[in-house]
Amino acid sequence: MNAVKKLKIPPEVARSSVEIFQTLPTALIQCSDILAAIDLQRLHTISFWDCLVIGSAINSRCKILYSEDLQTGREFGNLRIVNPFHAEEPLTAG
Repeated sequence: MNAVKKLKIPPEVARSSVEIFQTLPTALIQCSDILAAIDLQRLHTISFWDCLVIGSAINSRCKILYSEDLQTGREFGNLRIVNPFHAEEPLTAG
């Protein structure tokens, strides 16, 4: 896991964090997400897999997508990319 490797967090702490995440709402990938990913990839220079995450977030009506891999501050319609590891970025919508 990136958190264990990059942030040198013990695996037990990383596991506890994931256990917290499982209490949050999730979205299943639908055909509409795949189609949105294909369209996004054609419009932007982003990998298909990143576009799949973005498309799924858009279809799930998310306002913020937390990612350390995508360009922080970038917007796709009503979806804004936030890097949670950049201190200057707000971690909440609004």
